[in-house]
Amino acid sequence: MKILSVGDLHGKPIWETIDPKQYDLIYFLGDLYDAFEYTQQEIHDNALAVVQKARDAGNMFFVIGNHDAHYFKWQTPVHKMVRGSGYASSQLYRAFHLYWDNRDLFRVAYQHDNYLWTHAGFSEAGYNFHFKRKVDDVIQSFDNVHTIADAINKLWDLNDPSIFKVPLSRGGDDTYGGPLWASRSDTIGGPLSGFHQIVGHTASNDIIHKELNPDTSITYIDCLNHQIGKFYEIEI
Repeated sequence: MKILSVGDLHGKPIWETIDPKQYDLIYFLGDLYDAFEYTQQEIHDNALAVVQKARDAGNMFFVIGNHDAHYFKWQTPVHKMVRGSGYASSQLYRAFHLYWDNRDLFRVAYQHDNYLWTHAGFSEAGYNFHFKRKVDDVIQSFDNVHTIADAINKLWDLNDPSIFKVPLSRGGDDTYGGPLWASRSDTIGGPLSGFHQIVGHTASNDIIHKELNPDTSITYIDCLNHQIGKFYEIEI
């Protein structure tokens, strides 16, 4: 299976160069919204266009980022809690409806075998502290939940606050961040054991790959501000 992963867009139209026919799956790693170099209309038009391309292609999907969540969770009990930097009230209604009308294309997590895609990733310590018990409970409680990714997506649907934890390293008040907010400094030294994670969120000059052992690695691909058009391709 040939999979392409694309870092945080933040309004950039660079996805237009991608030919979906060249891949089995394409994952965008979140943050369609919020940018300083584009108008709110340009950002939303770009989001509409890439989602339409995904709808037409059938093999393109979107990870939800922290800069998406504060629009997508409108009219839920956690909406004000998840609001972050860059939030624009003028974007709220249309961003929410883009998500709601296309929510089959959006997830917090995707998983194939032991490959796991989220926006910010999991540290081993953070996963064990915030998520392990909840993931185990959700898997036991719902017939259609079988994997970590399934369980994390169910917790998103249930508005579980752990999904939105912001670590101290990102200006929050939690020791460990959730999959929307964990920083590279929090995950690179001890990513979730037994998984190969592909994440965005923390900007870098280039793609960074950190392998702890043959079964555990994390790859950071939020480099599009510095490496225009550089995407991450794997075969599994």
